[in-house]
Amino acid sequence: MRVYKGKLNTHTSYATKDEVITLITNGGFRTGSTAVVTGQFTVSYTGHPKTNFSMVGTITDVSDDRFQLFLGENQYYWFVGTVTGDKIHMTMKKDGVEDYGDAELTLVHSET
Repeated sequence: MRVYKGKLNTHTSYATKDEVITLITNGGFRTGSTAVVTGQFTVSYTGHPKTNFSMVGTITDVSDDRFQLFLGENQYYWFVGTVTGDKIHMTMKKDGVEDYGDAELTLVHSET
């Protein structure tokens, strides 16, 4: 299991800077690994403060240092990213928006 923690910066008017985000994988970055993304928006799109979110998915594509995280047919968001050593850069996407936000995460726990 690997746990990465970082900050998400979105391109929205409600949740904009330094939102908490974590990525947990059960087997590193390989196709088929389970991944969980959790976090907290300072304010949700409906105006609720400290709104938590979590999404469970599968790493569906790994090529060189790039990966794609599939979160299900009806998920509002999905992620693509790159891994460099103990750091990850993820781009948050949603239908109709090419670049919803970006996150920088650092490995905080590794158990193999």
